[in-house]
Amino acid sequence: MKIGFLFFAVLLINLNGYGQFKTLEKKNKLGLSFEGVTIAKAKYDSINIADENIATAYKKTKTYYINSSGEVIFKGRTWKHDQFEDGIAIIKDKKGLYHLLNGSGEFMVGTTVGYRFQPYRVLDVVEFGLPGAGLFNHKGLAAHSYDSVGVYRDWLLIHRVHAESYIVKVKDDTKFFGRRREKRYNYYHYFNVYNSNITELVAENVVAIEPVLSKFIFKLRD
Repeated sequence: MKIGFLFFAVLLINLNGYGQFKTLEKKNKLGLSFEGVTIAKAKYDSINIADENIATAYKKTKTYYINSSGEVIFKGRTWKHDQFEDGIAIIKDKKGLYHLLNGSGEFMVGTTVGYRFQPYRVLDVVEFGLPGAGLFNHKGLAAHSYDSVGVYRDWLLIHRVHAESYIVKVKDDTKFFGRRREKRYNYYHYFNVYNSNITELVAENVVAIEPVLSKFIFKLRD
């Protein structure tokens, strides 16, 4: 009995990660309640709840972002708006520029790029701008000036390449002493490991991750 109860409790928690919001149905339309209080009448065609503070509702050709008080913090054409998720929504305006919208219905500072650099989600963050330019979470810019970003299980891997220069003398018959100085480089690859929204550093200067039984070993660069 104890095992069955524990399984049920864990399943219930996993299925209700954003349990404060509930959808209401009336005459084939949907509304919203928050903590048992109705905050939006049943007038929407569909509703997605992918964030604990903002719900995404759809009606005809428009998208509505609704907070826990029932206030529509932003709305616009569906094909130009991402669902609100993990504290962020991706918005495309009439000029073809992309922005990141926060939970207050405002564009985040420094998040405006042209259509050539469409933002995309990586776990619970958004890469915005040129590759390596910036990763944003619900608080704003969380990482920048990296070479690439990857995913390992539920971790984000921020990959960087460090170059160290050194000088060698190479043969050159055009020079008086038959040699010339030439700069060369050694390249060192490493990555920092973060949780899914870059609010916690798990390990830094990592060169390898190895699974061992149910755990993982991080190999670090000296």
